[in-house]
Amino acid sequence: MKASSQALFGVGAMLLICVCLAGPAEPAGFSEQETTGIGTFAREGAEVPADLLERWRSMSPEEQSEIRDRYRRWKELPPGERERILERTRLWRRLPEAQRIYLRERRGLLRDADPRERQVIRKFFVRMRSLPPNARRMVRGKIWEWRSLSPAEREDQMLLWPFYRGLTPSERGSLRWFLFSTPGG
Repeated sequence: MKASSQALFGVGAMLLICVCLAGPAEPAGFSEQETTGIGTFAREGAEVPADLLERWRSMSPEEQSEIRDRYRRWKELPPGERERILERTRLWRRLPEAQRIYLRERRGLLRDADPRERQVIRKFFVRMRSLPPNARRMVRGKIWEWRSLSPAEREDQMLLWPFYRGLTPSERGSLRWFLFSTPGG
């Protein structure tokens, strides 16, 4: 299994543990001992998979408490917000692995960008969000194609894009850096 697949599996397993094992702080009629994560699972009459049970037992009390807190916060979210988060997760999982890696790298680059670069990148995202869905899909496809071009060919193609032509040379450099550089490179 690839490292990124293992990481996604770990996140999925933690979410499963969070949803299945973490109980409310003190439901009526139950003592604190009975509300520890596994007790909640058992009261509901569900079978706890052995690997999840072992993973839960190997966690420190602080880790268990953090999971319970996250579960409580999740349950406190409005239903529309929870559905939006679940839909984003579903969309993320449908993306090809290459696109997920690319997006993870872009998130890292954005985190490390200086304030001027962030401003240009935000301007780009505002522009992308303002486009109708079909136009947005078309621009994303072009950007994906431009990744395989040489820098000179890429620049020629990008200059055909009205948004890019409206940027200053330094802003263009920041956008090129964000869209096409490799992390650490």
